[in-house]
Amino acid sequence: MSLVKIGFFSLKDHTGCSSFAIHAANYIAGGDNSVAVIEPDTVLEPQYADVQVEKNEDGSFEFNNIHFYPQGCMTEPTEDILIYDFGKVTIFQKFDNSYDMLYLCTSGDISNISDIGEYLTESNAKCELILSGASKEEFQEFKNNGYTCIAVSDKKEMVCPYDLAVKLGLTLRRKGIVDPVYHKDWTYDALPFKKEEIKEEKKGFFGSLFGKKKKDKKAEESIPVQNPPVKTEPEGEEAGLAEEKYHVKANEFGSFDDFEDVPAPEIAVELSKKEQRAAEKAAEKKKKQEEERRKKEEAEAKAKAEAEEKEKARQEELKRQEELKKAAEEEARQKQLKEQAEKELAEKKKAEEEAARQAELKKQAELKKKQEEERKKKETAEAAERARQKAIDEERRKKEKEETEKQKAIEAERRKKEKEEAAAKAKEEAEKKKAEEEARRKEKAEEDARLKAEREAERQKKLEQQKREHEEKMAKLQAEREEKLAEQKAKKEQLRMEREEKAEMKRLKKETSEKPSLKELIKMPKFSDKNHGRARKLKNNFSGHISVFVTSFRHGCGASYTAGSLAVALANRYNREVYIDRADNNASLPDDYLVKAIGTEEDRFEAYKSGLIVYDRGPYENVKANAVDNSDMLRADLNIMTVTYEDLGNVAKFISEEENQAYDWLFVFNHVTDKERQKDIEAAMDGYSILFLPQHDFSAVTGQLQKDWNSVIDTMVNKF
Repeated sequence: MSLVKIGFFSLKDHTGCSSFAIHAANYIAGGDNSVAVIEPDTVLEPQYADVQVEKNEDGSFEFNNIHFYPQGCMTEPTEDILIYDFGKVTIFQKFDNSYDMLYLCTSGDISNISDIGEYLTESNAKCELILSGASKEEFQEFKNNGYTCIAVSDKKEMVCPYDLAVKLGLTLRRKGIVDPVYHKDWTYDALPFKKEEIKEEKKGFFGSLFGKKKKDKKAEESIPVQNPPVKTEPEGEEAGLAEEKYHVKANEFGSFDDFEDVPAPEIAVELSKKEQRAAEKAAEKKKKQEEERRKKEEAEAKAKAEAEEKEKARQEELKRQEELKKAAEEEARQKQLKEQAEKELAEKKKAEEEAARQAELKKQAELKKKQEEERKKKETAEAAERARQKAIDEERRKKEKEETEKQKAIEAERRKKEKEEAAAKAKEEAEKKKAEEEARRKEKAEEDARLKAEREAERQKKLEQQKREHEEKMAKLQAEREEKLAEQKAKKEQLRMEREEKAEMKRLKKETSEKPSLKELIKMPKFSDKNHGRARKLKNNFSGHISVFVTSFRHGCGASYTAGSLAVALANRYNREVYIDRADNNASLPDDYLVKAIGTEEDRFEAYKSGLIVYDRGPYENVKANAVDNSDMLRADLNIMTVTYEDLGNVAKFISEEENQAYDWLFVFNHVTDKERQKDIEAAMDGYSILFLPQHDFSAVTGQLQKDWNSVIDTMVNKF
């Protein structure tokens, strides 16, 4: 059974319907599902039967990993995805609801909007439009009319358009199918359709050189033959002027042998300059008049020829129209005669059929009458035979009844005796079975009572042991918490005193100087300074309790990313399960089998057993507003503030507000890879514990980053 059905159709020719259907099939064939292109029986101009490939017995064929089913193929498609190529459809074409998507292929001409609206109103079809070669304005006009559409180029390329591939991918994903990977350079081979014979003459320069055009005899007869213009010899003075063009002077040897076919030179007559100019003007004027006369005669001759040609064409057209009229009249007369002959033949045939029918009815009536007489005779004979047989049967039944009653009496006596014996035997067996069942039930009840007592004793014993262990663990944890809270209280008191002293010094300094810079404001000792003891390496088998609270000034700084990275580092260091207590909307866990999330109370109990907990409870302001989260942050062994380069202002404000309490915070800078910025941060944060977190997969913490986290972990553990 197919998983997806997609249809392509159009309302006009040459809109690329089949091309888009084949584009879609080739794109889907690049995935993991089989695909077929089907040419329905409603297609007006089928074309897939003309493809020049090896076909199966049913007429179907395969090309580019696509199974094609041309029109008339009786085999039922079995592919996962079916592409239906309807081609140009009429306004009466209907589509059922079995199609997952229908595409109407059209050009971007906005004049098509009314035709499309009329069809969709008539057919009530649900489809999207594929606009070929549409401009931005045309595309927007279609969208303004409420159509869902995509615009594709009208170039003939053997690759599926990207926008169409995206639409197909959405359709596949809605059906739970992984869409194929799209690449604009993945082209495919075109279907080898049967080439039509070239009927038109080759045109252009090479067509006139290499193509021989057959002469159309009728066309040749219809073109009037024009005689070539006759070249006339000039006369009189014109002849003299023409001859002057060939006058040459003799060469230096006084010979003209090199100028054959050239008229001999005339002897020049000496004229005055004035006479020469008058003669030249007269000759030029005469020449101009002759030229105008010649052009006029040529134009008149040309107009006359064109008029004769038009008249001849008109006469031929009238003649052709007359012939067509006569042919039409003759055809109509022949048609009328044919219809009259067919009508007479039909009437004659109808009369013959009526006569035959009457004869058949008469014959059937006679046969029916004869059969009725035979039936009556047969029924009389059968009634006599039945009466005789009835008497015989009556006698036989009477004897059988007497014999049956006799046998019934014997059988009743026998059954009564057997019933009494069976009742006695059944009663004896029932009593025996009841005694055995009672003994088994009693034995089973005793066994069940014993097993239940043993299980209950075992369960009570286990519960008491778990309760003792839990109470011991909770007492130990409570003692550790109280001890830690006492230490924190003492430390806070000390910090409060230092804070008051600092505040006083700050107030005095503020009175005599301007506002301090960021570097001066956050000048505090680092964890590794002498105020907090020197870091030292511990063994990897540390079995104590470590809790780290990770937060940030805002969302998007990578606090969850930092928490996951630290959790993996703790798991790598101690090879123990590390639990992350996350807010509901925070990021997912790293892919590490030792890192787990706290989701239930049972998980929380297991987390306290493990002793390694990383809190990821969202932004700092949210944590301060939540009493439980704030309590967890105050009790944590280490507080980490995840920041970016843009958060330096928030860092300064935080340190100003927290003062000495900022000593216990580790500031992890995320997304800071520029060396110059790192130097600026180190200068500004001089005296505080900072860590630059590189870009990495937080499921795989290795190398220098693992060493940096180990240093942080060792410094934190040294407090214990």
